[in-house]
Amino acid sequence: MAKIGIISNGAAGRNAKKHLFRRKTRIERLEERVQKLDPSGGNIVHMRSLGKDRYDENVRIMRDYGVDVLYVDGGDGTLDKVITSIIKNYELQDMPIISPMSGGTVNV
Repeated sequence: MAKIGIISNGAAGRNAKKHLFRRKTRIERLEERVQKLDPSGGNIVHMRSLGKDRYDENVRIMRDYGVDVLYVDGGDGTLDKVITSIIKNYELQDMPIISPMSGGTVNV
């Protein structure tokens, strides 16, 4: 089974707001879903970003975990920083599949 990684930026536009009726942020709801899908934690790893200048650390942790697919939950800036970190920290043949999630305000 493929290992899935998710890096979420809690400061990104949509991620920072609480849902009107559910009283939870998108990231809190995502964490609940990950727990339901992978209760043992062996196939899906979800991390909140460690900070705007620390995406290299997030990406190295995902690399060491051996993720095959990396979801980036944030805005355009988050995606840019994570892709830059992947290029710096992975060999070309080992790069994960990258899938953006719409956690930002605009997401162009």
